[in-house]
Amino acid sequence: SATQLEPLPATHVDTGMGLERIVSVIQGVTSNYRTDLLKPLMDTVRMLADQSEAEQNANITPYRVVADHCRAATFLIADGVVPGNTGRNYVCRMIIRRAARFGGKIGLREPFMARVAETVIENYGDAYPELRRNQATIQANLTREEKRFQRTVDAGMSHLNDLLAEMAAGGLTLMDGRKAFDLYATHGLPLELTRDVAREQGMDVDESGFRAAMDGHRLASGAGKAFGPMGGEDVDVYRTAFEGLLEQKRLTKKGVQYNPYDDTEVEAPVLALFHEGESVDAVQEGDSVEVLLAKTCFYVEAGGQVSDAGTIVSVAEPRWEIRVGEMRRPAAGVIVHVGTVVKG
Repeated sequence: SATQLEPLPATHVDTGMGLERIVSVIQGVTSNYRTDLLKPLMDTVRMLADQSEAEQNANITPYRVVADHCRAATFLIADGVVPGNTGRNYVCRMIIRRAARFGGKIGLREPFMARVAETVIENYGDAYPELRRNQATIQANLTREEKRFQRTVDAGMSHLNDLLAEMAAGGLTLMDGRKAFDLYATHGLPLELTRDVAREQGMDVDESGFRAAMDGHRLASGAGKAFGPMGGEDVDVYRTAFEGLLEQKRLTKKGVQYNPYDDTEVEAPVLALFHEGESVDAVQEGDSVEVLLAKTCFYVEAGGQVSDAGTIVSVAEPRWEIRVGEMRRPAAGVIVHVGTVVKG
């Protein structure tokens, strides 16, 4: 009743003692990062950074971020969640990139996460055999994503630092969302990275302004889903492919022939395939893929009606089929069909 409390069938106290906290008590240490769950990872990072234990303790946060995030990314990739532009794949990408940025704070410039992942696998492989089974895939994905992130950092961080310096000089603490969007669209810096760096300097980003600028850009360009969450750098992959197709005269400057209103079925050559943000020559059954055709009848979302879904099938041997769930317009003249290879 409203005035009488009924006893619970099971009475206990939730102390919040998860595995790592219990281990820290059992092992008599004052931090989760000093347990044998994480300390080997911290030691590997220190070895790679070529720093003493005193130097590590004086600048402990990057070590903790790198150890924690490398472990998380290792498990994600082992479970099939590779770096990407949407959903959980995007979360994996941001975890890796945050670890890479914090690694830079302790002098780790070259790809290093594959080595940390090796320690994760050594430590956890008996309990989680999928880590050992997928070791090559884990390490390849980590290294590839680190290299891609470094290209983004090289292109955009100086612009971000200049903008933050201007804000500090003017006594401003909130970055204009339109400027954050420009960093994203022009220089490839995702909102999460801009926000993290700004907060480290006591500032923040107008996220609603960022989203408004993104929506405005989409509507003005008629681009629909022109940008995935990562923006800038991925656009270059599609632009490069488009320029190559122009040179080969396989597309005109107008790009993909687009007519979603008259037909529900068209025949067109496959011009390019994209997988995990890269142009590829082939994909396998079960792979996610983006397909660029010479023409399409699939509608691309542009702020209203959602994109069409459907199927792309081969008309000759070898037989294959791709189930399309989404459409994107990632660069001017380029329309890609986002889906999964279900046969072939």
